[in-house]
Amino acid sequence: MRAVWRSVIAALKRVDFGEAVVEKSNVERAQRAMRAREARANVSWEPLLFGPLAERCVLFEDLGRATGWKLHEEQTKGVWKVDENKVTHTSRGRFAGPHSQSTGKRRWSNN
Repeated sequence: MRAVWRSVIAALKRVDFGEAVVEKSNVERAQRAMRAREARANVSWEPLLFGPLAERCVLFEDLGRATGWKLHEEQTKGVWKVDENKVTHTSRGRFAGPHSQSTGKRRWSNN
């Protein structure tokens, strides 16, 4: 993941905010294209360390009201937080791609 953002980080270190915005847009465009390919292949993306909250997040709602920010659930699938179980049971490794045709969920592996 860090390699994907390398050009953005380099631009920020040079204090070249215009280039950072361009590079960030390139990363986001590539991510959207990747998600579109996954959708066509019926593969769903699953965050490595985060999971959606099952219940309302009062803190998030309070912060949203205070800042005027609105949650777009149809785009974000709600509020996400670190899933401690995933953190405990995930080792860093390279991306292994879909592990199962039946679930179509991505996983990481150390292979």
